[in-house]
Amino acid sequence: MAEKIVKNYMIILVIQILLTVVILFAASAIIWKCAGDESMVSAIVTGTYIIVSLVGGFTAGKMFEKNRYLWGILAGILYFAILIAAGAAIFKTFKFESSMIINGIICMTSGMVGGMISHK
Repeated sequence: MAEKIVKNYMIILVIQILLTVVILFAASAIIWKCAGDESMVSAIVTGTYIIVSLVGGFTAGKMFEKNRYLWGILAGILYFAILIAAGAAIFKTFKFESSMIINGIICMTSGMVGGMISHK
């Protein structure tokens, strides 16, 4: 059972990361063309968290047919943890900010909703 869980979450995380790349690539082109400001960038990043965690939770809910909302929450938590780890690795530093809590809750909640709506 544990092997199945790990395998499924690796698939889910790959889907989430690829979707993040696609959304942020498209968003960067839009921001560049519209000469977007910092608030536009912040809104797009938050929207990306919501969409990607929702898709991850939905996928988790489809893969695990019981306790879909819990698997969705876990998908959101793992996605956010990967983002934090990647940011710390890229910038070679970690600075805790209060916005991280809000963004973590956004990812968790979106994942949970995705898991809940994945019901057949």
